[in-house]
Amino acid sequence: MKWTRVLGFGIGAAAGSYVGISALMARGLTNTERRPLLDDPSSVDLDFTQINFRSAGDRLSLSGWIIRAQSSNAEPARWVVIVHGHSAHRADPEVGALPLARDLVKAGYSVFMFDLRGCGTSRARPASAGYHEQRDLIGALRYLESMGVSEDRIGVVGFSLGGAVAILACGRYGGAAAVVADSSFADLELRVQQSMSGNLTPLKIFRPGMRVMARVLFGIDMGSVSPMRAISESNVPVLLIHGDKDEIVPMIHYRLLARAVEAGLGETWLVEGAGHAQGYRTAPEQYAERVLSFLDRWMDVPVERDSANSGGS
Repeated sequence: MKWTRVLGFGIGAAAGSYVGISALMARGLTNTERRPLLDDPSSVDLDFTQINFRSAGDRLSLSGWIIRAQSSNAEPARWVVIVHGHSAHRADPEVGALPLARDLVKAGYSVFMFDLRGCGTSRARPASAGYHEQRDLIGALRYLESMGVSEDRIGVVGFSLGGAVAILACGRYGGAAAVVADSSFADLELRVQQSMSGNLTPLKIFRPGMRVMARVLFGIDMGSVSPMRAISESNVPVLLIHGDKDEIVPMIHYRLLARAVEAGLGETWLVEGAGHAQGYRTAPEQYAERVLSFLDRWMDVPVERDSANSGGS
């Protein structure tokens, strides 16, 4: 009958619209801006070597710098891998990446800085809100392993998305003795939910479809991008840093992550007066001191750790 055809057409149109909008929302997870890399470690008086390596799994070509610290003893070098945030690059001036690298090198740490996929001079590939980027960090950690660097001599410092990637990759796959996560979000689905407020509240009806389309179209499992869960399920100590003036990643994310950290291994530091990933630029000396103290404490400690949380706030 005619009315059944009309009804069927209406249902089909509604279903098509739902799928289409869900797909567009899922595509939003893959957006990134490639900003030009205009600086290098020589600007902070550091010698460096340009290197290329491959991400884990999908073998994507990534670019980075190796900065070796001068050592006067025979001990194996200690390393820090720095992971930048969304739509940034390894020399990110907004967070003070190169001056921080200089502070780490002065303290005796060698530094590995690299560009995530689709950023800086690394190979183009869609972003994934921290899901596929874990492969990039694992590739960097394996590169150090191929150089003979042991896991207990490696720390990771990540900013914003890079902090989430560091928690996820190191918590689930290992490769490092400790993680410093600055301005990370706690859970991707919570982050997406928070973006659907005000005039965008009606978009919440598309969240189930967005999850499905993210997996089908882009291979992203949104539910697994949960740093707070990764912390609770791992034994890698985390120094959690967040600015109390952060207007990009709301404080609820810090509180959720802090709860997970305080139930396991690690410390938390809320930087007064700092905006998003601005802790180092707000208090550089104190920042370097906190990071170095934390890394020093956990380097060379066996991976099977039974000790209690080291505390801190």
